[in-house]
Amino acid sequence: MWGDAMRLLNHLLCLVIIAAILVASVTHAGSVDVEAQKLAYSLSLDKAVVVILYKDQYGTGWFVDKNYVVTAAHVVDYREGARVEVIHGAYRCEGVALHVDRAHDVAVIRVSKPWPEAKILPVATSVSKGMQIMVIGYPFELYQLIGNIEAMSNNPRASFGHVNWVDPAKDIFEIGARTDAGNSGGPIIEMSEDAVVGIVSFALHGEVATLYYGTACDAIVKDLSAWNIPFHAVKVEQAAPTPAGMNYRPSHASVITAVAGGAVALVLGVLIGIGVRRGRK
Repeated sequence: MWGDAMRLLNHLLCLVIIAAILVASVTHAGSVDVEAQKLAYSLSLDKAVVVILYKDQYGTGWFVDKNYVVTAAHVVDYREGARVEVIHGAYRCEGVALHVDRAHDVAVIRVSKPWPEAKILPVATSVSKGMQIMVIGYPFELYQLIGNIEAMSNNPRASFGHVNWVDPAKDIFEIGARTDAGNSGGPIIEMSEDAVVGIVSFALHGEVATLYYGTACDAIVKDLSAWNIPFHAVKVEQAAPTPAGMNYRPSHASVITAVAGGAVALVLGVLIGIGVRRGRK
């Protein structure tokens, strides 16, 4: 009888241990879900960018205010007064390049009508090496695949990486995320605050690789302030490194948690993308 009682006690003890493991695992899974939500790409960012069509070429622009779009000056051939088409799906309007900064490759376009669905992006006050970034816009490959500006503009590409190098004296930095022609003027966004730290500007071709560079937000803030363009400034601190395997913010994040001996597996789906500039073909 004493032996039966001990066996029953052992069984109960095992059940308590298993239950504790399961509860701990579920609690951990819940915290992973929260983290995954923070890392997930927000589809609202798709509505922060537009195609800037000037003559036979296009680039990417982004809303800094409901009436103003920032892009690269070379997208409008450095011409103040240049008339462009601003396109995102069914939204289409004329715009005028009010201000151009040739030295820093920055232009501001006033749209003829606001887009009610537009997402306004804040501007960071500084950029630093190692920041986690995403680049959003319309690389030329998208146009080659889709073959239609309006259809392409509905679904911009997002790519993810880090700031590789910064030159504060020249207000430029190297983009450690995939870019390509067609993305000139597109926003380079710091991932913790969704704030613009720069715009895609130019590329340098070497024997080993092509390096892509952006105009730093410091120059953009100075221009916007000098031109009296409304914007929201955000101070962005250098983000702490994330755990291995969780460096990128995926679109349509798919989170799967599984309990096996108290271990929890996290699987994230990742969407990629972006570019610089090229004429339409």
